[in-house]
Amino acid sequence: MKIFKQIVTILVVSFICGFGFNAFSPHGIDIFDNPWSKHASNDPHYQVTHNSQLREEGPIVFVELNRACQFVEDKKGMVLDVRTPEEYAKGHIPGAHLLFFYNMYDYYPQLEDQLKESTAILVYCGNIDCDDSEFLANELFNLGHAPILVYKGGFEEWKASQLPVERGEGETEGK
Repeated sequence: MKIFKQIVTILVVSFICGFGFNAFSPHGIDIFDNPWSKHASNDPHYQVTHNSQLREEGPIVFVELNRACQFVEDKKGMVLDVRTPEEYAKGHIPGAHLLFFYNMYDYYPQLEDQLKESTAILVYCGNIDCDDSEFLANELFNLGHAPILVYKGGFEEWKASQLPVERGEGETEGK
């Protein structure tokens, strides 16, 4: 029991010292700061070209099916499919561009200019369990793109809702 008390004491003292050092360090981390909103608010391109609702929500926003549908219907910006080229060819959201996350830099250069001009970006992957759309959203944000909407339901939810689907490079099925 004595060793347990010593371990707890060491951990508590270490925790207090760490937070104390961080608080007074000129390069300390502000644990209450949202780095996404800080980046977006300092970017003049972001301030000028993006609507106020998305700016208020933040540079990366998670959206449900209804909002993703509205984004696609209104053609508010670019839609990016993060899945594999094979999955993309079998079916994707109409108008979506392939940007396979694990080979991102093979696809990104061809889309870079369009992404810079886009007022917003919607990214999705296969289903709610897939995190690749979140990973891509973070990468795009780090490259200076915002706002980015992450549609977590992904292609499976889209297809299950019997919404239009494109195959290959643009053959639309459904609705």
